[in-house]
Amino acid sequence: MRGLIIYKGPSEFDGKPIVAVLVFSAGNGKTKSPALWVLPDIEVKDGKGYYSTAREAARSVCGGCPLFDVTDDKGRHGTACFAWAHALPIGGVLRSIDVGNYVPDFEMRKIKAWAELEQPRRLRNAYIGDPAAVPRHVLEPMLQFMESWTAPLGYTHQWRKKKNQWLQSYCMASVESVHDARVAAANGWGVFRVGLHDEDPLPEETWCPSQARGMSCAACGQCDGRGGRRIFARAHGVKHVVRRIERVIKRRSAQTAGATP
Repeated sequence: MRGLIIYKGPSEFDGKPIVAVLVFSAGNGKTKSPALWVLPDIEVKDGKGYYSTAREAARSVCGGCPLFDVTDDKGRHGTACFAWAHALPIGGVLRSIDVGNYVPDFEMRKIKAWAELEQPRRLRNAYIGDPAAVPRHVLEPMLQFMESWTAPLGYTHQWRKKKNQWLQSYCMASVESVHDARVAAANGWGVFRVGLHDEDPLPEETWCPSQARGMSCAACGQCDGRGGRRIFARAHGVKHVVRRIERVIKRRSAQTAGATP
């Protein structure tokens, strides 16, 4: 057993089928923690056509994230999201669900037994997808229970919506402009802002400890939504993904230039 299925049903974004699973061992080297993966509930057949199918269906779990689909000057589409830039692990999890490596736990009895046994240090909420795609009545009880053992870390681009304000206790508002950072902070959110590769944090922001001193997310734990923290990190990753991220940052900064928070 590699993890537990906590939800199968319609997305809060568009009503299409999604599946939310707790992956016991997941992360990108910085987290090294169990993680919630929110995935489109689609069939994967031998990888054929999977990438394009999954990318289209991912709108059900990523909502309107501006990093999901980026168009360059020549009209070519690509993603600035680290998860969807390398989508094969997502297909692997979906295939594992199909063959029974992830067990349904809609009443969350197994997850409680697992947490009491393993006592995980951190929980990434969500490593793939936006946590706001999962209904509150499903996600909130899990996060409340997991707080007995670990501090959930998470990010959401859905921070503007009234119905998602409860996520302030568990997630950072994910933003790509100074204006949006100030708006989110004024509305009570902890904020994680990604900036250009040569940009520095504002006086009210703190360098992400991963970039500043190589600290892992599991050791840091600041992105838990609490305390009104404002964290800054430069765009990072492989070059073509960084270029796409910076395109999003510049576009959003231009859209909000001169706007009043």
